[in-house]
Amino acid sequence: MFPAWMSGKGKVFAGFVKSSRGGAANRKGFRCPWTLPSRGERTTLDDIDVRILREIVQGEVTFPMSPDIRKPYRAIAEKIGIDEDTACNRVRRLHRIGLIEGWRTVLNPRVFEGGEVAVWMDVNPPEFKDDVAAKVKLMQGVVILSRFHGSMLALILRYHDERQLQRQLTLIRMIAKTVGSLGRIPFPECRIQLSKLDWEILRAVYQEPRKPYTEAAHELGISSRTVKRRLGRLIEANALFAFPAINPKALAGSVLASLLVRYPAALTAEVNGKIARQLDPYVWHIFHMQPDTPGHPTPCVFNLALRNVATAHEILRWVREVPGILDARIDLFEEIHTSFEMFDTELEDRVGRLLLAAKASA
Repeated sequence: MFPAWMSGKGKVFAGFVKSSRGGAANRKGFRCPWTLPSRGERTTLDDIDVRILREIVQGEVTFPMSPDIRKPYRAIAEKIGIDEDTACNRVRRLHRIGLIEGWRTVLNPRVFEGGEVAVWMDVNPPEFKDDVAAKVKLMQGVVILSRFHGSMLALILRYHDERQLQRQLTLIRMIAKTVGSLGRIPFPECRIQLSKLDWEILRAVYQEPRKPYTEAAHELGISSRTVKRRLGRLIEANALFAFPAINPKALAGSVLASLLVRYPAALTAEVNGKIARQLDPYVWHIFHMQPDTPGHPTPCVFNLALRNVATAHEILRWVREVPGILDARIDLFEEIHTSFEMFDTELEDRVGRLLLAAKASA
């Protein structure tokens, strides 16, 4: 028999009260002017919050982020089984309490034949971790640096070619004085060629994935229909993703945790499916990865929202008993540092080169 946290009984999350605020005026989504949490506002996550967070961060795809950067609240509501106003109000609250600090529209790195990897390492002694984190997060290509309670550090590294990646990894290992582990983040193939106008449209919306078409069109001096058509083409081709900055410190009464598991590649679908189904009320994001070396165990990270540390221990005990699991660990997030600088630089460099080329040929 499963413990209470795995059954439909004894939910560990608080219930929710349907909000009557919002309505059509708030359906601009992430563009709403966020305010500080009102006094007494709930800063825990219930299972509805977790499912909404999963929908806007990743959805049903196995990609690392959601390619549907303009997913309608109606679609989110229908998927979860709530009304559209509730979905909108809950997304607004996730921003208002500071759990979601911001967004970027980012390019699929395969557009420029690049990629991303996840690196995780135990820094010993743990007192050395702050110094390592301070140095690593200043490195080029580090888009996420996660500090966990204890000795664990994890980061997402974005690179333009394999040579650059190996230089970055060597430097990280020299700083941390440990080899760590590596997982390749699989992005979908993307063969689309972006035109000068595509780059200009992307530049207009990259800081606000849900900016109204009319506003972007006004900035560029083109029609909103053109903006909508061009963005739709890029989204359909998996060229764009919505990338959020998550702040675990915003929560009180809920804990964000990272469950890292490894298993033989042949069991990927079976193991991932079993864990995802069993932990469905807690999973807000799944980091599917590929091993750095062919034939090595496949890593996968399940990012969870839990009520307490005791629940984390129960989950870990259960996961270690799942057939096929070679090893598993669960770590509690302390801080997530997100840097949009590399995304911004990628875009500005590309647009700048196109504008110079256009001027030279004029």
